Amino acid sequence: MKKLIIFLVLMVGALIAFYVIFARPFIAKKAEVESALQEALDKVKRFYSSPEGPPSTALIKAMEAGDKILEEEYARMRKVLYRSSNFEVPEGQNPVLYFMETYYQKKKEWNEYAELKGAKLPSTISGLPEKLPSPEEVPELLKNLAMVDWLIKTFLDNQVKDISSISVYKSEDGDIYQKLPLTISFSCDLLSFTKLLYFLENNEEKFVLIDDLVIASKEISREVSVEKPESDRIQPSNYRRGRKGALSDIMGVEEVKKKTVVKKVLNVTMSISILEWSKM
Repeated sequence: MKKLIIFLVLMVGALIAFYVIFARPFIAKKAEVESALQEALDKVKRFYSSPEGPPSTALIKAMEAGDKILEEEYARMRKVLYRSSNFEVPEGQNPVLYFMETYYQKKKEWNEYAELKGAKLPSTISGLPEKLPSPEEVPELLKNLAMVDWLIKTFLDNQVKDISSISVYKSEDGDIYQKLPLTISFSCDLLSFTKLLYFLENNEEKFVLIDDLVIASKEISREVSVEKPESDRIQPSNYRRGRKGALSDIMGVEEVKKKTVVKKVLNVTMSISILEWSKM
């Protein structure tokens, strides 16, 4: 009996020792882990319920739509910020003579196109020489010529009837793109001006920035003929003896009246920059 009691005491002591050495730290660690897990769950719940929480499905869709718009706009910019190959002189040709021949040919095309459109152009373009340039200047001049060619045709196509001056300046080189500044003075009506602005901002050919805009409005008066209405005319068959009146009334001749028409014209000086990639 005494031995049994001693054995039981030893077993209880061993269990207590096992608990103290092994089980107790494990249980304490488990409680610590559960506490940390609960704290993390509480943080997640607070995050989801706070304004700084994850975006909603609608917001995610809106962000995806925005990304798509940015991708499309970037693709458009890459397309219009082009690097043209026609600024280089063809192999085997004298650069100076090539530029002068190309310039005079373009001037002929511009004048013919302006005549077709019923428009006026300046006789010279500031920044494009009328005399022989140096060979080193030709690449820059050919680039300017190409830009002016596009500018003139763009304005004429958008119903600008009177271009008084065009100035093109030396391009400004940047790390990513080049900037070609130009200034053009012209006259047009309000509708044509609105169409022109819309085209410059949204065209798929060139990337255009409007740097400055000066607008002055003036009124032009002119007389136009106004026909007398048919009901007001007196025909010969309606003429009775003794009737007094103008010969035109008596004979049924159409009477022409004059009316003054006032038209508003905008005089515009626009400074723009055409951008293109420095490197492709």
